[in-house]
Amino acid sequence: MVKKTIAISRFQGNIDWNEVSKDDVSYAFSRLGEGETYVDPTFVTNFTRSRDSHINTGAWHIYRAKSSTPEGQANTIITKLKEVGFKKDDNFAFVVNKHVGTNKTATSDEMSDNLYKLMSIILDSDLSICNRQIYIKTNIDTWKNNLNWNKYSEFFKVFNLWVEQWRSEPNYPDILEPWGEGKWKFWEYSSNGRVNGINGDVLISKLNT
Repeated sequence: MVKKTIAISRFQGNIDWNEVSKDDVSYAFSRLGEGETYVDPTFVTNFTRSRDSHINTGAWHIYRAKSSTPEGQANTIITKLKEVGFKKDDNFAFVVNKHVGTNKTATSDEMSDNLYKLMSIILDSDLSICNRQIYIKTNIDTWKNNLNWNKYSEFFKVFNLWVEQWRSEPNYPDILEPWGEGKWKFWEYSSNGRVNGINGDVLISKLNT
């Protein structure tokens, strides 16, 4: 069986984590929030219960380039990760999407500059976190056409890549630089996956093995 990686939020409602753990789910990322001010009301419950179910545990957060400062977003992220006891075996993903909220009006430089600042603040914080625990989760269009990744290519490429490209064929995503061919860790290939213990659609990814 192919191991599943899932990204969940309040939209999945109450989750039976015992059933999820039986359905070949290897990683579960719970949405922390978006920008500086929004925190998902299910984050603490989902994060802690996925950990208790012995699934590789992670958090994901939607990055805002304009409506929130890097410092403000970092404060929210650090506060919530400390609340759930984030540790060296846990994972964290910055979701980078040009097409959400005020990101739609951000320039490519604003998208890259503020992401660089935000990630640097998190790395320099007193969280128990390093670059191997951090993912950049991004869709193909945002990364290729709407973010000036060249400015910080050496910085970005040390983090894990989580590609969002919803397709069934072929069985690999497009190449993204600066990582290069086959350098992705996760590929989110569907927005309507099915997992035991979760009602409705689930964002589902495959692990690059």
